[in-house]
Order: sequence, then structure tokens, then C-alpha cells
Amino acid sequence: MADRMAIHFSNPVGLISKGGFKLEYRFGIQSAILVDYNRYWGFFPGYKAGLEYHRYYQSFSRHEDFIYGKAGAGYAEYRPQALYSGWETNYAEPGKFLYGGAGVGRRYHFGAFFLEVNLGLKFAQLVDEPKLEYNKSLFYSVGPGSLIDCNLHFGFQFLHHKGSVSRITGRHIWRRYKY
Repeated sequence: MADRMAIHFSNPVGLISKGGFKLEYRFGIQSAILVDYNRYWGFFPGYKAGLEYHRYYQSFSRHEDFIYGKAGAGYAEYRPQALYSGWETNYAEPGKFLYGGAGVGRRYHFGAFFLEVNLGLKFAQLVDEPKLEYNKSLFYSVGPGSLIDCNLHFGFQFLHHKGSVSRITGRHIWRRYKY
């Protein structure tokens, strides 16, 4: 049984260009596998889905630091005039892309709720280079292929195994969400 399961939701401020969620399966005290899904709108409407691994480093405060790695795939369209003259004008199709990345982050705990921030680098590559012209700098700066991977997530831990043992102290964790 997992020590914890959690669901992450995208930052409401980020809803200007994207929205999504992650499902986290935490095994042991320090490792987690996450499945994520995001939808994009605006200049590059589309989606991406992938897997993420977090390696947590416990502290005796209300936060945990972590390193992460991620990989996945997605699909993006290109609508250069989408925000100015309707959603269906100047339609072109960049297509499918693959991505991978890594970085660092911190999770702040508030009982069953948490706030998570991370910063890293992400590399994306279109599977087939489109024949039509599109704004590559926009795709790799603010689109789904952005090089900087900076996120803020809110979440809820909905399962906690009370009989887990702390690797730091070697004692049983009997109270729920003890940090």
C-alpha cells in the first residue's frame, strides 16, 4: 500500500494558457510516480501527457524538497491569430511532440492540503517538422515546448498509510500528516 496518494491541480493564474492535473502515487517516504495531463489553449491549443518521478528529501518542518524528472508526449496546433480574430483563423498544424526534463522543487504541507512549486528545464522536439511556417520561438518559450519548466500546483493528499516508518527517526508515524 502506498504511503500517500495525492491529486495536484494547476495554478489558477496559469489558466490563461493551460490547465491540468497530476495523480501521485507515493511509495515509501522518498519516492513518487506521477501521471500528468495538461490542455493548452491560445496560440498552441493541444494537450500533453506524461510520467514524472519525484525524489523527496524529508525535513523536520512543514515542507519537503525534491528533485524530479519527467518525460511524455503531446500534440499541438498553431493558431497565430487566435487571441485577436477568432479561434479558427490561420490554422496550421505543428503536430506531435516528445518532451523530457528535470529540476528541483519544494512542497509545503498544510494538513491534508499542499502547495508545490518547481523550477527546471524541459526539452521538446516535434516528431515531424511541419511544412507550414509557424513561430518556433513562441512554441519553445511560452507554448507546450517551453524550455523553462516553472509550475505552481495546489493539491490534496487523500490516502495516508498510518503505519509507515520514518527513515529519518526510525519511529512509526502514527499521527496523520506528521511533518
